Amino acid sequence: MVSINLIFDGLDKLAVPETAGAQRIAEIFWDELDDLLSQLNTESKTRAIAIITGRDAIVQAALSSRGGRRLPSLDALAVNGLHALNRDAFETFDDVSTDDQRPLWWQLYAGAIGANKEVPPVLSENTLGSLTDEPLLCYLLALSGKADESRQRNIDNPNEIYQKLISDIWSRVWGPEPIQLATQTDEQRVLLRQKGPIAAFRDQDSFEQLIEYIAIAAWRGGENRIATLESFDAAVRHTPAEDIWIRFQEDFNSVSSEESFTTLALTFFFRKQDLADRGFEFTHRTFGEYLVARCLVRHVDESVERFANARSVNELADWLNLCGAAELTPTSIDFLMNEMRLKSAEGLRGLRTALAHIFKLSLRDGMPVRAGDQETWRSAEVRQRNAEGALLACVSAASIALMEKDKGASALDIGFMDPNISSRDLLERLNITGFNSTAFRQCLGGIDFRSSTNLDHLHMFLLNTSWRYSDLSGTFCFGSFLAGADLSDVNLTEADLSRSNLIGAKLCRANLTEASLTGARLYHADFSGANLNQANLANADLSESTGLVQSQINAANGNRTTELPDGLDFPDEWLDEANLEEI
Repeated sequence: MVSINLIFDGLDKLAVPETAGAQRIAEIFWDELDDLLSQLNTESKTRAIAIITGRDAIVQAALSSRGGRRLPSLDALAVNGLHALNRDAFETFDDVSTDDQRPLWWQLYAGAIGANKEVPPVLSENTLGSLTDEPLLCYLLALSGKADESRQRNIDNPNEIYQKLISDIWSRVWGPEPIQLATQTDEQRVLLRQKGPIAAFRDQDSFEQLIEYIAIAAWRGGENRIATLESFDAAVRHTPAEDIWIRFQEDFNSVSSEESFTTLALTFFFRKQDLADRGFEFTHRTFGEYLVARCLVRHVDESVERFANARSVNELADWLNLCGAAELTPTSIDFLMNEMRLKSAEGLRGLRTALAHIFKLSLRDGMPVRAGDQETWRSAEVRQRNAEGALLACVSAASIALMEKDKGASALDIGFMDPNISSRDLLERLNITGFNSTAFRQCLGGIDFRSSTNLDHLHMFLLNTSWRYSDLSGTFCFGSFLAGADLSDVNLTEADLSRSNLIGAKLCRANLTEASLTGARLYHADFSGANLNQANLANADLSESTGLVQSQINAANGNRTTELPDGLDFPDEWLDEANLEEI
């Protein structure tokens, strides 16, 4: 008997002829394939099977067509990524490779095209996470040029790669270049059959706006991260992208909004949650989190003038609608930070000023929440917290990005010197001071936290908070819990951190001139590059601290009960009983 194996790679590429949607295309394909296999297998001397591959959404659309004639009843098989597998995930693993296959992939790819077989850093490290987990994504990374570029410079902003991958999707050569489709001629319909749904967009920015709002819809879906047509319509409604969505449906000439939504999802990395559900999720969650961050930055870019001239918080109504339904994830906040880093210093100055102005209004008056008949005050409170936290994330990211580029820039004043505005109230309102995990703990950098009383941070619980580049000079943080906090590049001049818990805190390059650390818990605190000139270290335990050098100790003040790491010596004046009596 002769075995025939037929491999059909790229089922998703079929979803472009005329106006038929993914479901109908799948049905046609399965019918014709079923006829072909039936003919081949009627011969007693042949045994034919077919393997069909494609992106998840179209494969699942095909499987959901089981109501058609003689369709197979098998489920689709997921493909494991190239990263090393965890053996604990398998009941038996004798035949399961746990090797990182990315270097092997690169060597095979480089050999095929005659390129340098030395594995680029981005394919041997884990800095990009799941972005290098599949051959397709590795291939797109290689095509982007970023893989080879990583040999010459550190690719330290993953947003560059995500943007390049999106641009590559846009610029796929399925046919001639896109043209304007205000009215469809026969020639333009031919173009759609050749180029696919991307041809229905006027430009790349229009395409990107719509997939950003699919990401917003998925983000609002909570832990499931599912975007449905209904949630997408709700997300895009009353936004600049709504007109793009309407034009896309008209130009693509689809028979229904559901079909247009499915077709749009097929242009990017989406898959159906299950065969019975019309919702889509990102095949790589980080794509969605990146696009959410981009959508937020796009919104603030478009709102700079309105925010800068705002006289009331009513200018934040659209922001509340965009961000109120869900809390930002830590990864989205990281992408938000990296997106701001792509801007010029000049652009960041104007953006930061506008954000500071509107945020001051928000701190003073709150978000423009109105509890209606269908909303309780509790849910309105959650929406305000989510929106205010997202705005704080933008404020912090813009400020840090500017201060990284312009060493002369100072921490951003957002109104805490006003006696009617309390930073403590903000931290408590965003649950930053609670035991519950919140991503907003990452969003305290680049801000001037000095207050009219400087008592806002007394005995506060601030576990794992990030304050990079902020100004806390002169603040009274006595007894605060700052374990795991990132205080790198923070101005702590004359700050009182006595009796504070700073276990595992990062104090790299912090300015601690004349700050008080008496009795502070400093196990594994990192002082690399910190300025300890005249800092009070009396009774402080630095024995397990890291990054300290003798010159820092010599510049500080201590006493006989100060404990130092091995290899560092007590300055002579510390041994004087009159120096810094025990507090």
